[in-house]
Amino acid sequence: MFYRVLLFVLSLQMSFFAASAYTMPADKLLVMSNKQLCDKAQSHWNKTELDSALICFNIVANRGDKKQSREEMEFSCRALIAMANIFAPEFYDYERAIQCTLKAERMAMKYNYEEQLVRIYELMATIEGEKNDIQQNFSFSDQAFNLHKKAFHQSVKLDKAERIQVLSIINMITRAFRYNKIDLIQNELQLFQSAIINDTVPARNYAKHQCAAAIYVQKQQYDSALNELNQIETYLDMAEHNRPTYRIVAHENIFFIYRAMNDRVAALKELDIIEQIAQESHDTYLQIEALLLKRDYYAALGNNVLADKYDLEYRKAKDKFIADTKLAKVDEEKVLFKLNEANHEIKELSYKQRIQKTELIAVAVVAVLLLALLVMGWLSHRRTKQKNQSLYDRNQQLLAHVDRLRQIRKDLEQQSMETQTASVTTIKYGRGKMGPDDIAQVMEKVERAMDTSPDIFSTEFSLDQLVELTGETRPRLSQALNEVPDRSFYNILNEYRVREACRRMNDKEHYSGLTIEAIGQSVGFKSRSNFVSTFKRIIGLTPSAYLKQVGSSTVQPSSSETSDTNQAESW
Repeated sequence: MFYRVLLFVLSLQMSFFAASAYTMPADKLLVMSNKQLCDKAQSHWNKTELDSALICFNIVANRGDKKQSREEMEFSCRALIAMANIFAPEFYDYERAIQCTLKAERMAMKYNYEEQLVRIYELMATIEGEKNDIQQNFSFSDQAFNLHKKAFHQSVKLDKAERIQVLSIINMITRAFRYNKIDLIQNELQLFQSAIINDTVPARNYAKHQCAAAIYVQKQQYDSALNELNQIETYLDMAEHNRPTYRIVAHENIFFIYRAMNDRVAALKELDIIEQIAQESHDTYLQIEALLLKRDYYAALGNNVLADKYDLEYRKAKDKFIADTKLAKVDEEKVLFKLNEANHEIKELSYKQRIQKTELIAVAVVAVLLLALLVMGWLSHRRTKQKNQSLYDRNQQLLAHVDRLRQIRKDLEQQSMETQTASVTTIKYGRGKMGPDDIAQVMEKVERAMDTSPDIFSTEFSLDQLVELTGETRPRLSQALNEVPDRSFYNILNEYRVREACRRMNDKEHYSGLTIEAIGQSVGFKSRSNFVSTFKRIIGLTPSAYLKQVGSSTVQPSSSETSDTNQAESW
């Protein structure tokens, strides 16, 4: 019955949990693994469903605050990196993106995620560089430059970070050309050239030619530098690198070389190409960059009319960029609102799940305690049963031994009556002390009388009746009983009565219809409580326990006797 109740309670708990686990949309996401959530987020991201992507990434990122395995924690680190990649280019929220990267950096350093750490440094450098470009009109940023360097050197140490290594060296070379800082990356250029192994990958070849061009520019070997950059066109036509940013970077570097050579015509031609690529890309950021290059170059040439013209166009493009940024901020607010709603739902669900988990643990603990109590009760019952069986067996052996002694005594009495005549010697109590032989003789008469006379089972049986049965005087009998320890009249009488009660409990043929109370009265006990306590003291078992050992079919305990039995058992 207990197990049925336990299973019923557990089934109710599980049903409640199952019912509550699908009441909110976020619940289905919570039961997914980190990998499944990241894959789902990437799918949403590819479809430009940024709100759904951020919700999935955010769940994984928040799991990083809890205890997870090292492998699962890496997914949380990746999720933070992905969120930064959404906040910066999609919503121009550089501050929030930096917060994500800083949190990811702490996690990567704590768990030694070297590959992720490289990605974080390069991402931080890109975010910092774009932020500085917009706010400071494309001025040089030491912080962004140093982060690119840090990402590059970390990637060189790893075999799995070649893509970041290529990306970081390209970014460093681009900024070095733009701000004439090639001398700051001399060691990195040499290290990259020595680290390149497989030249069949287009990205590596693109970076390799950029690197070689930068080294030639540093040596002022401009023709060789231009030759290296012109070879890049082969790789720009490949799908992997056929993107506006890569094309603009290549032509910007060519422009910087022509500018260093004072070849105005070639330099302006490259600027026109850059502007055309930027316009075709419809990327406001690239358009601003192209217009700034033209404005600054015409200003350097002293052509203020064209410089003012491109400055006006630059300002219009920047205003458009700011407007796009504001629109992106509005979109971001909508996304963040959905994200906050999802977080709120997730917190409520997590709280409910913790409550349900606590309830399940409580039910489990109660079940274990009940099971332990049942086991302890069963073991206690088993030990009691074994003890009772042992006491019963010993009592049966004692009864059989008494029967044998009684028979032996009868045989000896018969022989004594044939050879001897009894002489009665009257000895008054107090005239002299009885010897051991006299005491033994008197005690033998007492046991003979107890064995043979049914009068001892009368509730009115007394010491005077025993005197008549033994043929001894009262003083002599009293003295003998007093001389033997623990063999008083009532102790002997109770032992014989209890033994007879045991015999009658075993006699199914003649006593099966009597209650324990009736058995006690039939052997001379006036009250059931006296019978129960005396029986327990002599046999070691209560009458009811003794009956169980006999087989319980001989005598049935009465309702009134049961209370006395329970009371006696408690002693």
